[in-house]
Amino acid sequence: LFDVAQRYANLGERNQERSLLLEAERLARLHDDDNMLAAGLCGLANANRMANPAEASNQLAEGLALYETLSAPNTETPVDCAVAHARIEVRAGNNDAALITLSKALDVLDESPVQSVRLRVLVLSSLSQAYFRIDQLTDAVDQWDQMLTLLDNAGRGRTLLYQRFAANKAVAQQELGRTREALATFDELWRRSESSQFDGRGNAIQLAQYADLLVDVGQFDRATETYSQAFEIADATGYVRVAGAMQLGLAKASLGDSKLEAAREYLHAADTYITAGKPVGLAHGVRMRWAKLYRLEGDLDAARQA
Repeated sequence: LFDVAQRYANLGERNQERSLLLEAERLARLHDDDNMLAAGLCGLANANRMANPAEASNQLAEGLALYETLSAPNTETPVDCAVAHARIEVRAGNNDAALITLSKALDVLDESPVQSVRLRVLVLSSLSQAYFRIDQLTDAVDQWDQMLTLLDNAGRGRTLLYQRFAANKAVAQQELGRTREALATFDELWRRSESSQFDGRGNAIQLAQYADLLVDVGQFDRATETYSQAFEIADATGYVRVAGAMQLGLAKASLGDSKLEAAREYLHAADTYITAGKPVGLAHGVRMRWAKLYRLEGDLDAARQA
């Protein structure tokens, strides 16, 4: 159940992940399996940390308390609990505490006679997020490099998880000013993505990140093509938030390329995804691009109103 739940998490399918973890919790309580229950509660805390922080905190507290009572915990329980604890610390801004917790989790894995790619990738992923949050981007890239090597060696170099980590690495490389490396990372990622034939929601997000980078370096035609591919996937899978963002992305690429009529059409399309000013990020982005369009057309009054 834990492995399947993790696969759903990698796909961004949080509801399915939570359903499986809740079933694991039910079975653990039914069979008085404190090892499984502690791991399940920590997994639920990790899954709920964004949508329901209070519930996540309670689940983590119960999971950690149970873990402390275990005389012979398996390897998964301390690692899953450490990751859940660290991610909640990161969300609270306690990055130093998170890094210490994750370092201890790596020590547990190093001492274990059984090596788990899943657990090591889980810890390294959490480390990369913590480093990214405190702008230690070089350290974050190092963690992603280790994860990509692990996944490649395990025959998982064309999975969505690999693609997601590679995209995150490219974004960090771009923020470090290593644009050529970022483009090379995305180009390699896209080759793997095409051969995997995966066209789910996660792929739409990665394409969007790639297109954003292409806009930044002035490759507007490639950006337009990539945003369009991302929109098609998001639209087909009902990923409304990303579909709207891709219409905004197409408008950005068109404005960068001075294609004002195309930009107008994309902005009108993006507007259809906004209701009462929400989602806020999309609404703000659309207003900014309308203002830019009006300025380029010389209509300063309309630009100010936008």
